[in-house]
Amino acid sequence: AEQYNVLPLDDRILERFAAAPPSPATNRRRFVYYPGARIPAQAAVSTIGVDYTITTSLEHTAGASGVLWTCGARFAGFVLWLDDGVPVYHYNRAGEHFTIRSGTPLPAGKVELQYRFARTDGLAGIGVLSVNGTEVARGHVDTLGVSLGTVGFCVGQSAQSPVSPAFSGTNPYRGIIHRVVVQLDHGDQSPNENNLID
Repeated sequence: AEQYNVLPLDDRILERFAAAPPSPATNRRRFVYYPGARIPAQAAVSTIGVDYTITTSLEHTAGASGVLWTCGARFAGFVLWLDDGVPVYHYNRAGEHFTIRSGTPLPAGKVELQYRFARTDGLAGIGVLSVNGTEVARGHVDTLGVSLGTVGFCVGQSAQSPVSPAFSGTNPYRGIIHRVVVQLDHGDQSPNENNLID
């Protein structure tokens, strides 16, 4: 060990089991995901305890339904999906459900659909849906302060069981998703060059 410069050796056991493993997402603010992405929870963006914006750029076919992006599964998580073209955000807080639904369907063609979460008290906050820069719906959301399980961020369909009881199966979106950009607002952190990595 001395010869190959690996001293000191770390013989802790319980402490190492309790320590969180290094995350490739540490210190990043901006994440870009593309259609078909299925990012494990350990490597995916974490929205716990921060304000954030998720912007979806898509080519929408009138009336198309399906999941645009999701994180988690039936026991906890969140999802943005289209119900006959109508944007619906759903947060499953371990069985307590919060839904924000637009009153109108998306227009056909190029669309920028954005979900913005801003904390108001601890882990609670206001979620706002916007279409092409215009707010279309908002609502109160209570979030969890723990990991949403092993299922990370997925684009274009649910990876396992659906977060929302309003649909079943993987519920793939039949239109074209160009990309999904997640922007975190940590408030007290300075910009990092990794923030700009796609």
